Amino acid sequence: MANKVRHRSRPLGLEPAPDAGRSSDKADASTDPATPPPKAPAVIPNVGYGRPPKTKQFKPGQSGNPNGRPKGAKNLETLLERELEKKVKVKENGVIRTVSKRDLLVTQLVNKGAAGDNRAVQTIMKIMEPTQARAANKEEGYDQSGDGSLDADDKAILARYIADEIKRTTQPASEETSSENTERDTNDDDVEEKSK
Repeated sequence: MANKVRHRSRPLGLEPAPDAGRSSDKADASTDPATPPPKAPAVIPNVGYGRPPKTKQFKPGQSGNPNGRPKGAKNLETLLERELEKKVKVKENGVIRTVSKRDLLVTQLVNKGAAGDNRAVQTIMKIMEPTQARAANKEEGYDQSGDGSLDADDKAILARYIADEIKRTTQPASEETSSENTERDTNDDDVEEKSK
């Protein structure tokens, strides 16, 4: 394969001026004191991806979004909540009632599920899972409501643990090591008895 020679194109502003064939005019212009000398080509700064021109960069303390988020802008959750709370008039069994769209949505979903629509039934079951789990935990004695209430057994265990911790932290260091050694000796005796 033959080596290919690559020619680099010149940056803008550095191309030689087209020669019109007036070499004598050039010589006269260079010696004429009224004409300014030719300008040096402009220096092209390092501009590229991630390096905008200095004139376009944000100044220190200047925001890229000076107006910020509009005051009335709402997120999707807020808009959905507002729409679900709107009231509509519904005619049911000849009686006109005013209900929220949320209530109407639940009523329609349950009615579809009762009519045998499998998707509606699956949606209802998915919605009811957390509620059923909380109810089952309450029946078993586990309260995950977050109110911090404990049953009597848990309170007794916690009181015993706190009392033991208070005893342990208030004992002087010498008594603590002797009691630990006594505990180890009794544990060793238990292991020996079990091995016999």
